[in-house]
Amino acid sequence: MTLGLSYIYVLRYLAPANLLPLALATWQMGLALVILSFVTDFSGMSVLFSDWRATMGVVVGLGGLGTGAAFLIYYYLLEKLGAVASSSSNYLAPAVALLIGWAAGERFGLVEAIAIVLIFLSIALLQLAQQRASGLTVERASRAAECID
Repeated sequence: MTLGLSYIYVLRYLAPANLLPLALATWQMGLALVILSFVTDFSGMSVLFSDWRATMGVVVGLGGLGTGAAFLIYYYLLEKLGAVASSSSNYLAPAVALLIGWAAGERFGLVEAIAIVLIFLSIALLQLAQQRASGLTVERASRAAECID
């Protein structure tokens, strides 16, 4: 529920400021870093820095690609597509994770295939409903304009 509300909040209060997605993502990540620095136990972090591959995996993989790129895409989609369409992208992560697991040799059966099909069908239905709703809005606006003339 909180995730759904965040889309509406960002669309209503942050998007009208016309800030670049990079600026919004930077502010959000920066504020999260400050808040987490007060409540996080940093003992044992030196072990992470003892192996450069682990350090680069965390910094590049989790930080840059996993979180940074995700926030940039989130704000870009929100700006271009709106709250409903951009929130539907959240449902792609489990499907992608299933496909990556299958490529890595994990079991992939009928249940997993059905799950992926249901995910893509639900996203398609969301998009069709939104397009239909926006089409009706445009049609109503054109009818109203005709009545005024």
